[in-house]
Amino acid sequence: MPNITTPHELTDLRSRLSADAGKVTHTLAICNGTGCQASRSTPVVEALNEQLSEQGLKEKIRIRVTGCQGFCEQGPVVVVEPGDTFYCRVAPEDAAELISSVSRGEVVERLLYQDPVSQERMRTES
Repeated sequence: MPNITTPHELTDLRSRLSADAGKVTHTLAICNGTGCQASRSTPVVEALNEQLSEQGLKEKIRIRVTGCQGFCEQGPVVVVEPGDTFYCRVAPEDAAELISSVSRGEVVERLLYQDPVSQERMRTES
């Protein structure tokens, strides 16, 4: 983020960010809290960013690194917005499939949380 020193610079930055925001179709919120870091969330972030570049989707899909999302034993956790699709135990090797699926509006079923009792796959955390 640039150092803003004048009201004009703030207005200019706001205009640029607003123009860019209109291009974004999805945001991937990736937990980088302590538990997820221990489960290799940083390499996941790096792999997802690399795939965005390789697939030419940097302007359409945004990565947002977050703090703890509260489901540490399932980390690294990725939530796709809009839709709140909840992916767990995401590995760097999943990045290419995850990015291409998000761009097509599809869900990667194998990365969804699986209820240990019913064995049902859950699309959202709630």
